[in-house]
Amino acid sequence: RKLDSITDTNWEYFSEYNNISYSENKITLNIYNPTTILLTGVLDFPDIEAQNLSASPAAEGKMSLQWTLTGDYDSDYTIGWNVYKRIVPSFGGTVFPTTDTGYDENVWESLTANNLVDFIDIEDTSWFDQSVTPDGFCSSYAITPVDRIGNIFYNISSVTTDIDGNADFVCGDSTPPISVVGDFSHQSVFTNDSECYDVLKNWNMCYRIDLQWNWLAGEENETWNLYRIEQQPQSIELYFIEPILENISPEEGAQFTFTQDGLNDSEIRPGKVFYYILAPVDKFGNERSIAFYPSPTVERVIIEDKWWEYNQHLIPVPEPEPEPPLGNDWLGDFSDNMEQQEFKIAGLVTLVILCLGIIMLALISKRLKRLRKVISARKRREAADSMANEFDDFFE
Repeated sequence: RKLDSITDTNWEYFSEYNNISYSENKITLNIYNPTTILLTGVLDFPDIEAQNLSASPAAEGKMSLQWTLTGDYDSDYTIGWNVYKRIVPSFGGTVFPTTDTGYDENVWESLTANNLVDFIDIEDTSWFDQSVTPDGFCSSYAITPVDRIGNIFYNISSVTTDIDGNADFVCGDSTPPISVVGDFSHQSVFTNDSECYDVLKNWNMCYRIDLQWNWLAGEENETWNLYRIEQQPQSIELYFIEPILENISPEEGAQFTFTQDGLNDSEIRPGKVFYYILAPVDKFGNERSIAFYPSPTVERVIIEDKWWEYNQHLIPVPEPEPEPPLGNDWLGDFSDNMEQQEFKIAGLVTLVILCLGIIMLALISKRLKRLRKVISARKRREAADSMANEFDDFFE
């Protein structure tokens, strides 16, 4: 089409006068005046497909999709994929149908309504579903190509299928394993190694922790991570803790040993307390990230200061105790006690109480003497009065 001038607003077709001819991908025409040309075309059906679409369960019930690109995925006209997800009960439900045996546009428009979860680039060959499917439910996925003007080609969609190629849902796994180990134990060792001491002239570096445990039966393709913390685990979450050893592959019936030493780890020092935690991880990446103590997979380690056990010869011999005064142990104890502040205070208090008692006894004795005199005088007076009364009766 063309515009004959800059003020023209009506796109017109070229006439036979312009002598238009087509040859493969080439257009030839004659133009005799300044002209604005508009080339339009019709998009062909996209030649692209996502083959072998598969869904793999990931940790925490999430899902990972993978597929293989075929066709003209370098086209400038097909720009991406719509990713659809339908959540269905684990016992069954309506899933996205395959399109190789039949296609109904109305069915697809109904199934995809409100189920678009993402739009991704046309060259992508994988997608990770960050959302978690609730327990007891599964997911059906479909990926559909989209062109640059927004056309959605449901009829060449790829969907999740079973091993026979029939449309099906996929179920995740968010349950961590419950495996345990046997005879989880440790040894805290002071090496007493002079070469270790010579590194930094510090005997505190010369300690070693040896951990041992036995592998028991567990889940298929299970691995283990080993953590170390200083806080006693009581429902502690390991998600934000960095493991000191990860992806340990167990061998049922075998023993595993792990060693840490103070030369290579500045935390291995006498007086420290550690809790070593073994956490199983299943093949989907679900880790048992909650730890308790005590439990078969948690070991408490105390690094005791054992330097003196190897260096008893450095302890000075105590001087012999002096003979007690007059060879009497009681006098010796009394003499030693006289040096103690508490004993001095107790003795002073006792002496004060004794002196007060003597003074009070003297005062009481003096008062008793006066009381006896008063009582004697009173008795004599009463006797004299009694005799006087008798003579009065006689002379009456």
